Amino acid sequence: MKASVKKMFDTMAQNDKLWVMEKLLTVDETLEVLRITRSTLYRHIRSGLLTPVKLGNRTLFREKDLERFIETLPKKDQQK
Repeated sequence: MKASVKKMFDTMAQNDKLWVMEKLLTVDETLEVLRITRSTLYRHIRSGLLTPVKLGNRTLFREKDLERFIETLPKKDQQK
């Protein structure tokens, strides 16, 4: 573990702050979870339905954001 990261964790522990890392999913993992195509994923990003997190040149998605997105989808019995 890099010294700067270790120092950050140590400082947080000393301050008695609960710090939880969010689970981030890659584009491919997101496609698998949502069972959609890459073009549909990027269409959802453009329309504002999903917000990616950029980490360097990587595009990632917060697991909690995907859960919220799934909850907004119409239920099977509501589609008719």
